[in-house]
Amino acid sequence: MKERMMQLAAALNLSMRGFSMAIGMSPGWGTTMSEKGIGSDVLAKILARFPEVNSTWLVTGEGEIFRLESEDVGDSVLKSENYYQKLYVSLAKDNEELRIENAKLRQDLYEAIDKYKKMAMENITLRERKGVND
Repeated sequence: MKERMMQLAAALNLSMRGFSMAIGMSPGWGTTMSEKGIGSDVLAKILARFPEVNSTWLVTGEGEIFRLESEDVGDSVLKSENYYQKLYVSLAKDNEELRIENAKLRQDLYEAIDKYKKMAMENITLRERKGVND
């Protein structure tokens, strides 16, 4: 089963990491999956994400990797492209939000450093005064 997963990832032009993430598994799942088999939940995720995959081949290794119904394969390719387009837009939005948050945190940090410097100078001044008055 692990070998078929590697073949499928290669046929989809994905790394095992990319394949794992595409089916909703952890990035390292592909390297840690069991040689004994894969559960029906994972098989369902694969077929839901890549409906062009031949379920018989996926389970038994018999037949072709992809179903031969060209119309279904074309639809799934469009769905895949749409998925990646939506993923890209989502990640771009997240990236922009993180840039804004990062800029805000950077500004907060600079303000905290300035406040610390002022407090340190006040502390030095107060210690000097106390030393002069003693």
